[in-house]
Amino acid sequence: MAFTIKATAIIPKGFDTGKLEAEIGRALVKEGEYDAKVLGKTTSNWASAPPMGYKIGFGSNNVWVWIGPWGTQDMVDKWRRIDEGTEERGWTSANTMVFPWQGYRNSYEAKTKPGSFSSSGPGRKLGTTRRTKTIRAHSIDAREWSKTLGEQRIGPFAENVQAAIARGLA
Repeated sequence: MAFTIKATAIIPKGFDTGKLEAEIGRALVKEGEYDAKVLGKTTSNWASAPPMGYKIGFGSNNVWVWIGPWGTQDMVDKWRRIDEGTEERGWTSANTMVFPWQGYRNSYEAKTKPGSFSSSGPGRKLGTTRRTKTIRAHSIDAREWSKTLGEQRIGPFAENVQAAIARGLA
């Protein structure tokens, strides 16, 4: 028995690259606004809260959204220390430090918790007032807001970009 195999080339129709870039850009901006709002919950009741912002970008074969704190370097550093955590630094000299004391790790009630974007609670200092010239700088447990947000948003982000590409090619 004889048979014939025939191949026909599929020639894609032209598409508007401007429309494609605009759709992807809108998806990136929407993601940045959403993520900045979520991270903003972490600092909503801080005394000197850094505003959350975003930047978007297009590469030759990728797109990206950067989300994080803006503002003064002190504000950004504070957010980073709490997001990433710190190591215990031992004893430090101070002129005269005045602080409440109720025992090791019991003298402060944090407003935030690891893995949670909300900022709630009084963030109050507990105990009787003490004075000293040396203090022990304890560690800060990492809240990992950046990591948590990345894990939660990677799937929806990829889906939103794919949908934008489909709209741009339609």
